[in-house]
Amino acid sequence: MGILEEHGQELSLPEEVSSLLDLFPHDLQHRLWLQTCFDALSGLGQEEELTLENEGQQHRVESFIERLRDHQDTVHYLISRWKPGYCAHSREIRR
Repeated sequence: MGILEEHGQELSLPEEVSSLLDLFPHDLQHRLWLQTCFDALSGLGQEEELTLENEGQQHRVESFIERLRDHQDTVHYLISRWKPGYCAHSREIRR
């Protein structure tokens, strides 16, 4: 998304579109933000030293959680899609 904001300013947009991000469906935008969050965990388990047992890699969990907090709207959007009855405003599941 940052690439679009950085390099997409010269693109011409349809009149009804006010932002480059508006070109992408909200569901796709949220999934891309979620993928960005998971990037903090990228590579874990791929090599012997890249595990959470290695104290030098444990910061990745905090980074992942921090990114999820930065994108809370995405987390709530996706939960509401997966759990019918979830209310993003109250952050609880209605029965």
